[in-house]
Amino acid sequence: MTGREVTRGIDPDVMIKRDEISAQYVVDFLNELVRMDKYALTDMMSEKISVNKELMNHPTVRHKELVDGVPEIGLLSVINGMFGLEGETQAIEVILDKRTEVITEFRLTEPWKGWTGPQAA
Repeated sequence: MTGREVTRGIDPDVMIKRDEISAQYVVDFLNELVRMDKYALTDMMSEKISVNKELMNHPTVRHKELVDGVPEIGLLSVINGMFGLEGETQAIEVILDKRTEVITEFRLTEPWKGWTGPQAA
């Protein structure tokens, strides 16, 4: 492996180059992980961490929140930030079960206009 390749899904024999990864590929990959352990993915995606102002002001990191004046972001904010500027690219959204609030799937949205919170299935 050259360092510019990543595995597709869980099959180490199927390789793609990093610059070939699309938002749809990431959605498919995340949904594969949800099928394996939806509770772990729910916990992982629910976590928010405090970040410094430099990361808070990154032009493509999305869904920035202020909690008691401290900027926080989650993993999905970073993942969506890989695909470009708000309003120019599609975004990956989380779909939650209405009753359990556990992730049921990830979806690709229309060009990102602003986060309205997790969608219920």
